[in-house]
Amino acid sequence: MATKLPLVVRKNIRDEFDSKKEDLVNEINSILGETYSLDINFQSVYDQITSDCYGKSNLGNVAFDAVSDFVYYLKQSSSSGGDDMIKSFNSLVSTKKITLVLDEKFHTYSGSRIQNGEYQIVYRPGDVGTNTSGCNSNLQKVIDDAISASDEPLISLTARLSIKDSFESKQEELLSEVKALLGESYTFDIDFPSLYKQIADSDSYGKNNLGTVVAESISDFIYYFKYLSQDDQDVVAKGFNAVVTSRKLRVTVDASFEGYSGCRVKDGVYEIVYKPTGFGTNLSGSNGELLKELDLALFKTSPKSLPLIAKLNIARDYDTKKKEITEKIAEQLGGNAFNLTVDFENLWIALVNAYEALPKRDKSEIDLEQASRNFGNFVHGYFESLAYYLDYQFKGDEMCIEEFVDVVSTKEIHLEIVDKLSEGRTYNDLVFSDGKAILRTVPKYFGTNISDAASDIMKAIG
Repeated sequence: MATKLPLVVRKNIRDEFDSKKEDLVNEINSILGETYSLDINFQSVYDQITSDCYGKSNLGNVAFDAVSDFVYYLKQSSSSGGDDMIKSFNSLVSTKKITLVLDEKFHTYSGSRIQNGEYQIVYRPGDVGTNTSGCNSNLQKVIDDAISASDEPLISLTARLSIKDSFESKQEELLSEVKALLGESYTFDIDFPSLYKQIADSDSYGKNNLGTVVAESISDFIYYFKYLSQDDQDVVAKGFNAVVTSRKLRVTVDASFEGYSGCRVKDGVYEIVYKPTGFGTNLSGSNGELLKELDLALFKTSPKSLPLIAKLNIARDYDTKKKEITEKIAEQLGGNAFNLTVDFENLWIALVNAYEALPKRDKSEIDLEQASRNFGNFVHGYFESLAYYLDYQFKGDEMCIEEFVDVVSTKEIHLEIVDKLSEGRTYNDLVFSDGKAILRTVPKYFGTNISDAASDIMKAIG
């Protein structure tokens, strides 16, 4: 039979704990909004103490200080965690009991845990009273550990606070930015419970910072959309809206995804994707292939539509230089102005048709990606070739200029992709037909040896 507690211990419990217990309980209940009890079996605790430690004769002091420490950290955690923290605590501490226990296998001198529906302040048997200040400092982790250990794990408190503080608090602002960029209202399709479940348990950063990763992923999208569409934002917005038919942005995980992070368009949804073992890894730049992925989606539904990357390159490397090259050609032709005529859509269609006609083993002969990335630059290069050879071969000769003006009666200079060039020409040529000057190339060599396109101008004009 257990021995009766010594008088000095009983007196210490009465004076230092029992006399103050009611105030502690009231404070706890006020914070948690439910009725809790302080249920400490002092006899059991005393009987398990294995050394002549401070707590052996000062159990009342230890209990009061430990529970006061709990109240302090409860206030702190409820202030930062709000209703989520309180609801989680109340749900997990189903007995509504706060107790003090000893455990010789406990991992440190003192601490706390939720076990058997109780909130337990824990000491090792030989260390009762050691490190009492701060023994409840890991309250949020204690709640998270209890959630993880439950039969049906919920999203941890830490993750929920991240969602609340880092995502929900910024959601409206992010939605407004997306709408301003795209000219359409979008929604964020984020399944947080599913994400949390799919993120590997070993990825503590991803699980604990769920809301932060999602919010920053969307911010990364906004940054790259602005950066990559700076040459013509309207063009990219129209292209984005054309393929992202659901008007949804999603952050997700996919074990089969290549690389740590990236983006894609799937089933009409724009997705920012991570591996389950690295949620948030390489977050900065996860949307770096935005244009490429939009064009892949566009190509699947409408392969002969001019890619966004091509349109942007046209805006940057052709439209901005068209006036200069037009004036340069006019200068070489005695001030006679000519119109540079390019049907970009037809050029692209010619390339795609030729690509599709190739056997699978020969597909590499036509690099559609390279062509799209340099579309405007290549087109400008063909007209630059004409300007160069007008200067190099005409040299301001009035007879040559008059002949050109007479032959090109429409005042139009065209660029076309054809199946076959003039005899003896491999990469490109210049012909005169129906009152037009026509720079030509073939699909296989679009963008190759551009500078020689007009090298036979004297021969071609007759």
